[in-house]
Amino acid sequence: MLEKIQLLSSALPIVFFVIFCKRKAPKELWVIFIYFITSLGFDLFLAISAWASDHRFLVWNMYGILENILLSYFFYLIINQRLIRALILLFSLLYLFFILPYLKTGTDQFNSTMSAVGSVIILVLSICYFLNYLKPTSEAVSIFTPQFLIVIALLLNVSCTLFLDLITNRLTINELAKYWSINSYANILMNLIISSAFILFYNQHKPKPTESNFVDFTSPNDR
Repeated sequence: MLEKIQLLSSALPIVFFVIFCKRKAPKELWVIFIYFITSLGFDLFLAISAWASDHRFLVWNMYGILENILLSYFFYLIINQRLIRALILLFSLLYLFFILPYLKTGTDQFNSTMSAVGSVIILVLSICYFLNYLKPTSEAVSIFTPQFLIVIALLLNVSCTLFLDLITNRLTINELAKYWSINSYANILMNLIISSAFILFYNQHKPKPTESNFVDFTSPNDR
């Protein structure tokens, strides 16, 4: 039941993006949209494919690579500091350098170490974004933006699931099934927050009502 709710919640950001953000969305929101398309695609692949079900850990490893690439690119777009952008590129390349050889072996075992490293990268990038975004400036800046909400959602998700990435290979099948509900709840929460971020984007960018030029000549002040 929980897996079905998680699957349905994964579709919410996609639906909300198409309804509220499709026409005016900046590039970083499109990256998050593609991220959810990818996530839902892998979830459906695991649900309907017998091969994917039998090689679940290999599929998770493949998804982990795409997830890290997309989210790193998202942070690359929303963080303007050149040094941090250079570090994003460097760590992304190092991540791919170490995990791709493991993936080529076709080992059907979840690489919890590299998954945890990917989560730590997203955690560090989230903190860098907050430090950069919240630093004092001469101009007043509103922190209540869609990008800010998305980073909060990612940070909460990573914080809740990081320890699972670290211990997954040490768990039995029954233990994994028991503790994996934490991952499901974290994903549902993230999906809801990011869906609200898309609604916020629409509210902040919807056309303002035009002022009426009608003059009421019955009013003494307009005569």
